[in-house]
Amino acid sequence: MRLVIDTNVIVSGLYSLDSPPGRLLEAASERRIDLCAPENVRVELDRVLRRVLDYGDREVAATLLSRMAVPVVYYLIARRGRDDALRLEGLAPALSD
Repeated sequence: MRLVIDTNVIVSGLYSLDSPPGRLLEAASERRIDLCAPENVRVELDRVLRRVLDYGDREVAATLLSRMAVPVVYYLIARRGRDDALRLEGLAPALSD
């Protein structure tokens, strides 16, 4: 199963592993589900981890690069059409195996 998440789900899950978002991250780390996120989540997550969870450079890098810490496996690729509607073009791997 693939679930689309945003930065709030990731941060909430990291902040409280016993919460519903935390259980989603746990399920993804155990590869019971695949998490997908919009492309901009990685940039926003970097900023939020530093500001909200007071992560340092090493913690941010480990979180963004570790499938176990934030197991987002696909990023959604979307483009705006001429009518300004957002269209999903596909999925791109977030991390290479």
